[in-house]
Amino acid sequence: MTAVVKQRLVGEAALTTRDQELLRQAFADAKEAGRAGERPFAAIVFSRSGRVLASAINTQVSTGDFTMHAELSALRQAVEQAGRSQVEGATLYASSEPCAMCSAGAFFAGIGRIVFGTSASSTYALLPRPGSQLAMNTACVLGSGDRDVIVIGPALEQEGLSHLREARP
Repeated sequence: MTAVVKQRLVGEAALTTRDQELLRQAFADAKEAGRAGERPFAAIVFSRSGRVLASAINTQVSTGDFTMHAELSALRQAVEQAGRSQVEGATLYASSEPCAMCSAGAFFAGIGRIVFGTSASSTYALLPRPGSQLAMNTACVLGSGDRDVIVIGPALEQEGLSHLREARP
């Protein structure tokens, strides 16, 4: 990966044991979401002080609401349950690379790190796209911001792709 202005991309070697645990939990949650008939995506918000603030799955299918991506849902829950100050500087774990909408939401919520599993290109090579897509990945969105966000991903990608394969009904 290459660096983008105002964003630090960090390789998978930077994953901590905690990062691996939470990313694997997101993979497991995403697989369960897929088996339940939802899009197979999940996210977890983890505070700077070391606690899970929220976790969510994608519920677009059951709600019919296109904004109910796992990342945005987890961010909303984290703010509602813990307050905005706890979300600022937190880490967002996503089973797959956040889309443009979710990347922007994470930026505006003040997320300090994003750790994602499968890349968007790998994910959509395996799963059908749910309609129109913006050709803006996480790096593109966050690179246009006015503060640094550390991004680690794709990480544990083969594990994540295995979970996506198992999530299909």
